[in-house]
Amino acid sequence: MYSVEVIEKNESQKLYQWDVNRYIKIEVPESVNVEIAEFAHERDKQALGMEIVEENGILMSKIPNKLLQSSWPIKVWLRIDGQTVFADLLVPLPKAKPPDYILPDNEDEILSYRTLEKRIEELEKNGSCAGATASYDEETGELTISSSAANYDEATGELTI
Repeated sequence: MYSVEVIEKNESQKLYQWDVNRYIKIEVPESVNVEIAEFAHERDKQALGMEIVEENGILMSKIPNKLLQSSWPIKVWLRIDGQTVFADLLVPLPKAKPPDYILPDNEDEILSYRTLEKRIEELEKNGSCAGATASYDEETGELTISSSAANYDEATGELTI
């Protein structure tokens, strides 16, 4: 089966509220292609997709920092060969907010923006979205989309092109 484990420098560690830059180790059979890890709290309307990285033969994914701002359980799913599989439930231990806590830049959302930018580029190439342009500034985390045919619904967070 599939398993995930919270790691810090290849050692198991407890996960605390307000932690930053924490990772999970993903253990799957070699023949399995893990495409993305998805994280969400129980009541979230949308999961955050995070890239899978391989380091020294170990598959890992970063836990989104903004989900660690609370001690609510974090569900983890893995997208494997196009199908989503529930992997684990992470439960951060509660603690008081550190006085020097600063949420790192929008790095938790970069994958979503890159995916959107790639999709717009594909649409432009196919002519389905003539005139649309997208640019992503990695330094500021800002995504700019220009199109007379694009509509953004703030209530649902949906972008329709």
